[in-house]
Amino acid sequence: MVHGDEIARVATNSRLHFGFVDMQGSMNRLYGSLGVALQSPRTVLTARKSTQLTVENGNVAKVTEFVRRFSQHFRIEATALFRFEQQIPEHIGLGTGTQLGMAVGSALAKLYRVDTDNREIAVAMNRGKRSGIGIAGFTKGGFFIDSGIKTDSSEGFQPPSVVFHHPFPEEWCFVIAVPKADKGLSGKREYQAIQSVKPSEKIAGEISHLTLMKLMPSLIEKDIEAFGSALMDIDQKNGLYFQNSQGGIFKEAIAESIIRHMMEAGSFGAGQSSWGPALYGLAKSDDAENIAQGTRAFFKRQGITGCVTVSACSNHGASVCLDKTNPECPQKMSATGM
Repeated sequence: MVHGDEIARVATNSRLHFGFVDMQGSMNRLYGSLGVALQSPRTVLTARKSTQLTVENGNVAKVTEFVRRFSQHFRIEATALFRFEQQIPEHIGLGTGTQLGMAVGSALAKLYRVDTDNREIAVAMNRGKRSGIGIAGFTKGGFFIDSGIKTDSSEGFQPPSVVFHHPFPEEWCFVIAVPKADKGLSGKREYQAIQSVKPSEKIAGEISHLTLMKLMPSLIEKDIEAFGSALMDIDQKNGLYFQNSQGGIFKEAIAESIIRHMMEAGSFGAGQSSWGPALYGLAKSDDAENIAQGTRAFFKRQGITGCVTVSACSNHGASVCLDKTNPECPQKMSATGM
């Protein structure tokens, strides 16, 4: 039974994960992620206090687990009626789990007047154990590189900190191609894949060099050709990290031909987001829809089932607000904790 007239509304970003810097960890830092927040797809939910937990149009098991974690961490009995208006598709490489956990936690924090920040919510929800990109995208949007995690820390779990943040050029965007395939890795399968990696200090050094001397400067200087080239090189080198667990540079055999097509169609760089199967092509906003249409036609010619969309990047964090009468409240949650 609903027993509150206040409505918490949360609208999140999704994200592209461009890979890890260092899987070897010789400098007492492991992983180090690169990524960018996307305007779409999004997770949008509303929540109202209730005497029992109810989930409409959402993943009941996952929401239930996040509510349990929130209640345990903050030592309160938090229950609510959650209604999902939009959802990021699960396990395709766009960061569904972190956005869902952060959205549920932020909604409950608003409803129950919990004094916290995004970093503590992430800890409560057990998000950000390897990558801080999803938390950073939820907090303030833009392009990020995180610190990775300390391999010699006795402080307990803390999400990686952001070490580089920069707004993404508004005139750039991404074509997102998602062929129908097995879902990307998560949970135990993801853990096993990470453990199967044969660390390479050489690859880590090459990715670090590309990141510092090409990717970051070209983003700041808005040089899309150099940025796309660096992005693609980093993606290919990440594929070498995971080729044993993926069966190749990419998770799906068809991915290479789709990426090749997107490059031939005018993308400045292309690759796989996280564990896939989502693929991305960097484009200028004026050209993106033509590249997307050409990629849809390529899917049809090749008999590939899936979807192709265009998304601008988001330079703003998630919208988190509380209102008694209007669930469309526009105010943003302060960008704290990263």
